[in-house]
Amino acid sequence: NSKIYNLIDFSLLKYKEKDDLEECLKSYKESTHPFDIDSYRDYRLRSYYGNRYDNRSSLADWDYHESIRSRASLIDIRQYKGWRDTGIAFEFGDQVYNKPNRTLMAYAEGYIKQGKDKGIKKEVKGYWGDLILSPYYTFGVDSDTPNNYATSLYDIYNKDTGSEQHRHHTVEIAVYNLISHIYEIEYNNIYQMTIEHDIYSGLGNKDSSRNILQPVRINDNTTN
Repeated sequence: NSKIYNLIDFSLLKYKEKDDLEECLKSYKESTHPFDIDSYRDYRLRSYYGNRYDNRSSLADWDYHESIRSRASLIDIRQYKGWRDTGIAFEFGDQVYNKPNRTLMAYAEGYIKQGKDKGIKKEVKGYWGDLILSPYYTFGVDSDTPNNYATSLYDIYNKDTGSEQHRHHTVEIAVYNLISHIYEIEYNNIYQMTIEHDIYSGLGNKDSSRNILQPVRINDNTTN
């Protein structure tokens, strides 16, 4: 495609590297390269849990309380356990998520286990991503807070009572972060909320002359 060649210089790639790149791009075509992520992920889960597979919900609950909550209590237990069970981390409204995220399709080096070619290395297609930590850590547990409206995203109710509850959760923080990044790219300015607790409230404000405060880092120090 001439448009791609105008953007990317392929001249230093070897022929095999070009073939590999072409095959990688073609693998995104659903009709010729099916990717049943549910089956691939279930295979990984069964391999990871072994004979504990039927108890995976209880194990996810244990992991959350022993490892996740103390480090990132913004991650709600229902969201975390839902992702551990289904692989779907970010859900909005009544949407149906029945298409695989093909960027998660990858190949890992394996060995043929049976037949005359037993022991020979082979690239195995599957889902080889995270099963335990969750994708929430990337964008959903921290953010820049350029004004007091943004700090409201980290409000905690019943603090220091043993029954603390966050006003917002990890998916909302992730959405706020994505909005902030895209807004700054488009307008060359820091995204700022204009209404407390409303992550979308700054979208209509394109005024680049407003005063920008220095971002303040908020740490999540909620007790267990």
